[in-house]
Amino acid sequence: MTRDSRISEIKTALATLVKEGDPESSFIIFENPQTEKFVQFAFLGEGLLCDIPLQELSKEEENVIKSMMGDKATDARTGELISYQKWFSVIELDKAAEFVETIFIKVFKLPEDYTIKTEIEK
Repeated sequence: MTRDSRISEIKTALATLVKEGDPESSFIIFENPQTEKFVQFAFLGEGLLCDIPLQELSKEEENVIKSMMGDKATDARTGELISYQKWFSVIELDKAAEFVETIFIKVFKLPEDYTIKTEIEK
C-alpha cells in the first residue's frame, strides 16, 4: 500500500465518521494487521479526538509519542496516565490523516509499504 493511498483512505474514513457518525458514541480505528498497532479517534461533535492507549505502547514508542500529543487522559480513580490524546477540528481531516501516517511511520516504525485496516463504529 502506498503512502498516498493510505492517507486518502484515512481521510475518507474520517470524513465518513464526521458526516455519518453519532457525536456521542462514534469512533474509528486504523490498525496495522501484522503488528496489531492502532490509532483510534472518537468523534465528539465539535472535533475528532485521537487517542493512543498507554498499554499499547512500548517505552520507546511512549517516549516518541508524548511529545506529539497535546493532552493526556488519566484514570479518574487513581490519577494514573491511561492514554495520550490530540484534538483535531472537523475541518482538519488532512492534518489528522497525516498525523495517523506519522504515528505509524515514526512511532510504530512500520515500513513505508505497511497496510491498514479501518473499523468505523457509527
